[in-house]
Amino acid sequence: MSSKRRRVFKDIQNLIFVLEVVVAGLLLLLQQQQQQQQQQQQQQQQQQQQQQQQLQQQTTNRAGTGRQGRYEQQRQQQQSSGNSSRAAAATAAAAATAAAAATAAAAATAAATATAAATAAAAAADNLTAGIVAFTLAAAEERQMLQLCRLLQQQKRQQQQQQQQQQQQQQQQQQQQQLLLQLS
Repeated sequence: MSSKRRRVFKDIQNLIFVLEVVVAGLLLLLQQQQQQQQQQQQQQQQQQQQQQQQLQQQTTNRAGTGRQGRYEQQRQQQQSSGNSSRAAAATAAAAATAAAAATAAAAATAAATATAAATAAAAAADNLTAGIVAFTLAAAEERQMLQLCRLLQQQKRQQQQQQQQQQQQQQQQQQQQQLLLQLS
């Protein structure tokens, strides 16, 4: 009984440990996603600052350049801003893909650990049920043994009483025989 109880307690402790590991993994994944979002926001802010600086340069250079130079400068600035926006979109897409992959991996590991935890819980429940059944059977056996002991004690008492009654009857018969002999 004590070994089965120890097994049940160990299974419960293992289940609690697995759940703690799952929670810690999910928290770590959330922190990584928050860091990636912060990095993306910083990149976007840097791109906005670069665009503002380019616009300021456009306005200052407008007075000294001709119409053809202004168009060429605007075209180059638009091209550079388009390239930077494409690069930012690519990095954001890569980060989103990595986050999705990490989330899928975390979900898979969480599902596996949940399955293992459920299996451990079922095993613990089985062990607990087996322990309860064994305890119940042991208690039933003890009751049966007690009943048998009581029956044996009753039988002994009855045998003793019967022996006493037989002895009394024998004594009475002997006394009667002696009286008959005396009378005759």
